[in-house]
Amino acid sequence: MSPGVALCLLLGTIAFDATAADAYQRVIDEVAPGFEILGGADVLQDEIELGKFLPPEDIAKRKQRTSPGLIKGRFNNDGFPDFAAWVVNRSIKGEGPDLKGQFAARLVVCLGTNVPEKYRCEILPTLYGNFIRLPLWADLQLFKVNGEIQCGSAGEKIRAYYPAGWKGKRPVSGEGELPATKIRPNYDAIGEYAIGSNLGRTLVRRADGVYLDCADAD
Repeated sequence: MSPGVALCLLLGTIAFDATAADAYQRVIDEVAPGFEILGGADVLQDEIELGKFLPPEDIAKRKQRTSPGLIKGRFNNDGFPDFAAWVVNRSIKGEGPDLKGQFAARLVVCLGTNVPEKYRCEILPTLYGNFIRLPLWADLQLFKVNGEIQCGSAGEKIRAYYPAGWKGKRPVSGEGELPATKIRPNYDAIGEYAIGSNLGRTLVRRADGVYLDCADAD
């Protein structure tokens, strides 16, 4: 990202008490039965391995996160609090050599409503697709959006994700490409970034419910 970035990473501790975490899990139980929000043991915590890629202060902040698979923010413009979570189903294992040792997983984005603790949830593949290996070498991050975002360079294509149930002509895979664009959302973005590689994406929900990958936004 260049100077004057439109995305501001919130690096502070993101902690949830047990009661709050249980409430979010109950929402997941309704929309994705059998899936659980990733906990501390499900993401990479080995300080020696982390130290190869992250500075000590970032490692310390990761260790303070009680629910590393969960972030709270506002992902549309209705003003209600939302949350996003990495979820895994340990009973569904990947098949074939490429998925051996992996478990079914999703990114679930739940949008608040005018009814307290009631959400409208949208299900997307994770950064790695629909299966992940545990412990996960990645971070789920919340970005505050400041002003206009340029998603992709002029003439290029960017990735777009269409949640299940999206109203419109949805690609069979749920993914597609759209021309690079500028958007000015007044809400937050979701970041998923692998540790030890350049793999990552920054998702911004468009008003029509399509999620744009604005990883190179500036």
